[in-house]
Amino acid sequence: MTTQRQTIGKLGESLAVAYLQKNGYRIITTNWRCRWGEIDIVAYDGVEMVFVEVKTRRSVATESPFENITPAKMEKFIHTAYTYADTHQILAWRIDAIAVLLGAGSSHQIEHVQNAFTE
Repeated sequence: MTTQRQTIGKLGESLAVAYLQKNGYRIITTNWRCRWGEIDIVAYDGVEMVFVEVKTRRSVATESPFENITPAKMEKFIHTAYTYADTHQILAWRIDAIAVLLGAGSSHQIEHVQNAFTE
Protein backbone atom coordinates (compact mmCIF):
# COMPACT_ATOMS: atom_id res chain seq x y z
CA MET A 1 0.00 0.00 0.00
CA THR A 2 1.25 3.47 -0.88
CA THR A 3 1.36 5.89 2.02
CA GLN A 4 0.56 9.58 1.79
CA ARG A 5 4.25 10.30 2.45
CA GLN A 6 5.28 8.13 -0.52
CA THR A 7 2.71 9.83 -2.74
CA ILE A 8 4.04 13.27 -1.77
CA GLY A 9 7.60 12.10 -2.40
CA LYS A 10 6.76 10.73 -5.85
CA LEU A 11 4.96 13.97 -6.77
CA GLY A 12 8.00 15.98 -5.69
CA GLU A 13 10.31 13.78 -7.74
CA SER A 14 8.05 14.16 -10.80
CA LEU A 15 8.08 17.94 -10.41
CA ALA A 16 11.87 17.90 -10.00
CA VAL A 17 12.26 15.83 -13.19
CA ALA A 18 10.07 18.29 -15.11
CA TYR A 19 12.06 21.22 -13.68
CA LEU A 20 15.39 19.67 -14.69
CA GLN A 21 14.15 18.86 -18.20
CA LYS A 22 12.85 22.41 -18.59
CA ASN A 23 16.34 23.63 -17.66
CA GLY A 24 18.10 21.50 -20.26
CA TYR A 25 19.02 18.41 -18.25
CA ARG A 26 18.67 14.96 -19.79
CA ILE A 27 17.21 12.45 -17.35
CA ILE A 28 19.18 9.20 -17.34
CA THR A 29 17.23 7.29 -14.68
CA THR A 30 15.20 7.75 -11.53
CA ASN A 31 15.15 5.85 -8.24
CA TRP A 32 18.44 4.04 -8.82
CA ARG A 33 19.20 1.71 -5.91
CA CYS A 34 22.21 -0.14 -4.59
CA ARG A 35 23.19 -1.54 -1.19
CA TRP A 36 24.11 1.94 0.08
CA GLY A 37 20.84 3.62 -0.78
CA GLU A 38 18.95 5.35 -3.56
CA ILE A 39 19.56 8.22 -5.96
CA ASP A 40 16.28 9.97 -6.74
CA ILE A 41 17.38 11.35 -10.13
CA VAL A 42 20.43 10.74 -12.30
CA ALA A 43 20.68 13.42 -15.00
CA TYR A 44 23.17 14.90 -17.44
CA ASP A 45 23.53 18.68 -17.67
CA GLY A 46 25.59 18.68 -20.87
CA VAL A 47 28.90 18.78 -19.01
CA GLU A 48 28.72 16.26 -16.19
CA MET A 49 26.52 13.65 -14.58
CA VAL A 50 24.33 15.01 -11.79
CA PHE A 51 23.03 12.93 -8.90
CA VAL A 52 20.00 14.61 -7.37
CA GLU A 53 18.47 14.20 -3.92
CA VAL A 54 14.88 15.45 -3.86
CA LYS A 55 13.11 16.52 -0.67
CA THR A 56 9.43 17.41 -0.75
CA ARG A 57 7.17 19.08 1.80
CA ARG A 58 3.65 20.40 1.81
CA SER A 59 3.36 24.18 2.09
CA VAL A 60 1.96 23.84 5.62
CA ALA A 61 5.32 22.47 6.83
CA THR A 62 7.30 24.93 8.90
CA GLU A 63 10.78 23.63 8.10
CA SER A 64 12.65 23.72 4.80
CA PRO A 65 12.69 20.45 2.90
CA PHE A 66 16.50 20.65 3.01
CA GLU A 67 16.47 20.36 6.81
CA ASN A 68 15.76 16.65 6.40
CA ILE A 69 19.17 16.03 4.80
CA THR A 70 21.20 15.01 7.83
CA PRO A 71 24.97 14.39 7.81
CA ALA A 72 24.28 10.63 7.93
CA LYS A 73 21.97 10.88 4.90
CA MET A 74 24.60 12.92 3.07
CA GLU A 75 27.26 10.30 3.73
CA LYS A 76 24.95 7.51 2.57
CA PHE A 77 24.07 9.46 -0.59
CA ILE A 78 27.75 10.15 -1.35
CA HIS A 79 28.53 6.41 -1.08
CA THR A 80 25.62 5.67 -3.39
CA ALA A 81 26.84 8.27 -5.92
CA TYR A 82 30.34 6.79 -5.87
CA THR A 83 28.87 3.34 -6.48
CA TYR A 84 26.87 4.58 -9.49
CA ALA A 85 29.87 6.48 -10.87
CA ASP A 86 32.17 3.47 -10.47
CA THR A 87 29.64 1.05 -11.95
CA HIS A 88 29.05 3.27 -14.99
CA GLN A 89 32.67 4.53 -15.31
CA ILE A 90 31.71 8.17 -14.83
CA LEU A 91 34.54 10.57 -14.01
CA ALA A 92 32.83 13.99 -13.99
CA TRP A 93 29.89 14.25 -11.61
CA ARG A 94 28.36 16.27 -8.81
CA ILE A 95 25.58 16.01 -6.26
CA ASP A 96 22.68 18.47 -6.31
CA ALA A 97 19.68 18.82 -4.05
CA ILE A 98 16.21 19.95 -5.02
CA ALA A 99 13.61 21.09 -2.51
CA VAL A 100 9.99 21.00 -3.61
CA LEU A 101 7.41 22.89 -1.58
CA LEU A 102 3.94 21.79 -2.62
CA GLY A 103 1.37 24.55 -2.74
CA ALA A 104 -2.34 24.64 -3.45
CA GLY A 105 -3.24 23.64 -7.00
CA SER A 106 -0.17 24.04 -9.16
CA SER A 107 1.60 26.70 -7.08
CA HIS A 108 4.69 24.68 -6.24
CA GLN A 109 8.08 26.16 -5.36
CA ILE A 110 11.32 24.50 -6.41
CA GLU A 111 14.76 25.35 -5.08
CA HIS A 112 17.79 23.79 -6.79
CA VAL A 113 21.20 23.78 -5.10
CA GLN A 114 24.13 22.65 -7.24
CA ASN A 115 27.05 20.92 -5.50
CA ALA A 116 24.84 20.56 -2.45
CA PHE A 117 27.20 18.32 -0.54
CA THR A 118 30.55 16.62 -0.93
CA GLU A 119 32.80 14.53 1.25
